[in-house]
Amino acid sequence: MLKYFIRTFAVGMKNRLFFFFSVVVLFVCLSQHGRAATVGNDESHNSVFDFQRSWYVYDEGYESYVPFIAERHFGIPAHVVFCNLEENLDYDLLIKCEEKGNFLFIEGALKRKIPANKWLVIPVSSLYKAYGKKKIYLTIYGSKDINKKSVVIGHKIATKVIGTQDTNKGAFQILPRSITPFQSSLSLLFIITLSLFAYLSSYYNRAFVGFFNFMGPFTMYSREQSLFANQALSRTNVLFIILLSLVVSLIYLLLQSIGINLLSNRWFMQDGETVGILLANFFRLSILFFAMFIVKYFFLSLLGGLFNLSKIIDLHYFKLIQTSIVFFSLAVITLLSLILGKVNMGSTISELFVYILAAFYTMRTVIIFLTINRTMPIQVLYLISYLCIVEILPIVIGIRLVL
Repeated sequence: MLKYFIRTFAVGMKNRLFFFFSVVVLFVCLSQHGRAATVGNDESHNSVFDFQRSWYVYDEGYESYVPFIAERHFGIPAHVVFCNLEENLDYDLLIKCEEKGNFLFIEGALKRKIPANKWLVIPVSSLYKAYGKKKIYLTIYGSKDINKKSVVIGHKIATKVIGTQDTNKGAFQILPRSITPFQSSLSLLFIITLSLFAYLSSYYNRAFVGFFNFMGPFTMYSREQSLFANQALSRTNVLFIILLSLVVSLIYLLLQSIGINLLSNRWFMQDGETVGILLANFFRLSILFFAMFIVKYFFLSLLGGLFNLSKIIDLHYFKLIQTSIVFFSLAVITLLSLILGKVNMGSTISELFVYILAAFYTMRTVIIFLTINRTMPIQVLYLISYLCIVEILPIVIGIRLVL
């Protein structure tokens, strides 16, 4: 199995487009491990462990602490982390709140007020001596915006050089514990998606170039595309629809990881951030989006029959999939770069993403109109009416439901 995957990946690397995508993905995934983040006042500590994805809140229904979920626990002022003291005796606990009016509770007891925009540094060894427990829980009460609260285990950076010996040759340095490559389970989902990219690029190279072409959406219908545009649900096309479903699911989970949830109904998704739950949610979303793309084709066929435009359905569907693959693939790279680069995207990123998505669908509708109008002799009024129903109307409804 491993030999087959390596062979598939090697053949896929011959495609320049796939090679470019792989290099960008590899660079983005590894960039977060290339250097240790510094925290503390005047960057006095190396970050050993960040609790940003380890928040808990108290759930009265379960009468216990449950993992924080942005859309479910929005507006709760008390956020909890569990800290293992025995494993971090040589480190410091650093706490920071960007807003005023936050208080630190340890084991349910109020300890002190947290100053705004300043790191509060507490040696872990002192907490271990005071409480004598292996693990304690800390509660930060005040601000309802969890993104403005930070709790980090850090190692103090040495400020003195021992002796005059060259540190590169003789003296050893104490470094923070390395972050494992799979600290974020999203890396595994990225590998799954990239594996399908490799397979399609290797064994369906002609279709890969036809679908996954950066300039393809802006070019008109050509003879090279006719084989795929005339067989909308062929086996080859279905494989690329599966790829598109995986990419869209990955984007949804990336947005969810930074607190953006485009769908409020979570009946089809499990709560939690473990590898198993994330994989289950990923495949559930992929199946859901795949079903939506297939239903979209039959919806186009139904409306095309009503408008007597059945002959353009396959071409319309091909352009729809082609433009979507290009846009969402670029969106994955952009989103991952922003997240791993820890770029502050602000509180309006949710609305901004919706507007970007609406702009894309509008541009896609224009591209489809120009392609069909130039390729086939069709009355412009019929074509505009047809596209308004199958493309513009879903955009308006989607924006109304999200905003």
